[in-house]
Order: sequence, then structure tokens, then C-alpha cells
Amino acid sequence: MLDIAKRADEAEALIQEFKVAFAVEPEFATAWARHALRFKDKAAPLEIAKAPSIERLRPTVGGLIYFHAGLTEEAVRIADAALKEIRQREVSRRDFDELGRFFHEIERWDDFEKAATEMYPRDLLVDLREHLGVRPVRVPHLSR
Repeated sequence: MLDIAKRADEAEALIQEFKVAFAVEPEFATAWARHALRFKDKAAPLEIAKAPSIERLRPTVGGLIYFHAGLTEEAVRIADAALKEIRQREVSRRDFDELGRFFHEIERWDDFEKAATEMYPRDLLVDLREHLGVRPVRVPHLSR
């Protein structure tokens, strides 16, 4: 909430003060991860990825943490769980765009697009596809 209120420095100070005591709490772990992702802190995603708190995160958030930490192998390992989550619940627009970028970079855009079409407006996917430079797949019987 402090991040949204443009009080990121306060949020960072609280995270640093309480991360050891509360890192295993799902709400704290999620707030810490979102803070790190929102402000593109280079060290925090790696710290979160190596902490027990990574196990407390939803697959989409955990995947983004691994991705931003440069731990692509770990992110790929939970990609299927993240796709399942994308099919079952909406994620924020920011997360959606980042997840699209992640799946594009690990060469699983088609899986992401298929999962996302079940939950999200087509225009959102078209915009993201254009932004990432992904060429749409032409299905012969639909091209007429």
C-alpha cells in the first residue's frame, strides 16, 4: 500500500526492518516481491528467490521474481503452474505484461497466449503481442 501511495522509501525501510521475522508470512512475502518488481530493484529479486519466502508466493509472482533475478531455469520450472494460475485468476495489467514478456523470452508465448485467451480480453493480448514484436500464428481455416 505504501508503494501505491508513493511512499516507496517507507515501504523499503519496513521491508528491511521486518523481512527476517516475517518473510515466511504469505502476505509479507507477496508485498516484498511486488515492491521489488515494481521498483526494478536488482538485488531484491535475487534475495527473495533465495529466501524461504519464495515458496509462499503464487506461481505468477514467484515466476516473475525468478525471471527478474536472472534465474531463468527456476522460472521455467514453475511456468506450468503460472500458466494454470493465469487460466484461473486475473493478474494485474503490470504482471500480465511482464508474464507475457517472460513467456516470450522462454519461447512459450503460444502457451501463454492460449492460457490468457481463456481469461483476458483479446485486445489486451493483441497489444502485448505488438509491444513484444510477436507475430500472430495464422491458422489456415481462420485466415479466409
